[in-house]
Amino acid sequence: DALHTLNVCTLFHRLAKRLSKEGSRLGERTREMQQLSVWRRLLDLVLRHAPNCNNMELTNCLWAIATLEAKGVDEEATAKELLRHCMKHLETFGPRNLALSAWALAKMGYRDLEWCKRWADSSLARMRDFDTRDMTMLVWAFATAHWKDEAFLSKFCQHVEQKIEQGGPQDIGNTLWALATLSYRHEGALAAITAQCMQKADIFDQ
Repeated sequence: DALHTLNVCTLFHRLAKRLSKEGSRLGERTREMQQLSVWRRLLDLVLRHAPNCNNMELTNCLWAIATLEAKGVDEEATAKELLRHCMKHLETFGPRNLALSAWALAKMGYRDLEWCKRWADSSLARMRDFDTRDMTMLVWAFATAHWKDEAFLSKFCQHVEQKIEQGGPQDIGNTLWALATLSYRHEGALAAITAQCMQKADIFDQ
């Protein structure tokens, strides 16, 4: 109980980061950990400290639950509480935190249209500061959540035109996947992405 909010969130994040290196054994290791009383204790600490979390701490905790693919009643309750506080402080989120938290929510299976709309509006206001990695995570999240907003996608694709040349193969591939999944075609963005595919074909995974 004497732990500071920063300590709790850092511990939670580092635990997930460490276990994420388990690769194909991640699911098994997560399930083993969920049987431990210390895991329940840690979740309870995150839940109780959520009202005091800043944007980075909220993002890191959501990322941890999503990365661990930890499912259960307690995990769901903790994620919902983190989301509630994200909603309250979303205007303080920078590009990376917006993108990572969106990625986490989509990976956890959240299909609530409210969070997608809120994240889209906040992101458009800051899109000039997004790098290609952040843009890719954001549109991947919306596509995974099956949320399509023509106005957002139109503006988003204008930024794709300007920035996709800075992206790597994964950014390019995931952006294409997201737009295809959402059945959204933007000629300018498509032309820019195609040009990058041609230029960087030799570094794409075979």
